[in-house]
Amino acid sequence: MKTNILKGVGFSFLSPLVIGICLGLFYSLTLENGTSATFFTMLLSAISNAHIAGIAIGVFVLPSYLYLVKRGKVTYSALLTTGLLGGAVSSYFLAATSGPAFIINSLMSALAGGLFLYGLRRSSKVVD
Repeated sequence: MKTNILKGVGFSFLSPLVIGICLGLFYSLTLENGTSATFFTMLLSAISNAHIAGIAIGVFVLPSYLYLVKRGKVTYSALLTTGLLGGAVSSYFLAATSGPAFIINSLMSALAGGLFLYGLRRSSKVVD
């Protein structure tokens, strides 16, 4: 079980990269002065806020996952909700209290929670 959890946490580390690439492409393609510098600025900004997603996974998502496994009620919606809540709380106390950075950090943490569960389900083997 520990290796499955480590693989899930490893998948959740992709969250800042995915968010940074999506935002970077969006702003690079939609802004009039959109250049590669805009893309890399958004990508590095998302990566520099990766600690928010890590804290949300460690403090909120992982304990709730272990609790839900004990009860047998693990769902994507529960972990996405705890990821979003954890990202909002962590972002509020550590990074941004409002604005787009707050929303982006919260969504990045929710995506990290979803990737965490995806990594767990992908790495677990079903034995018949």
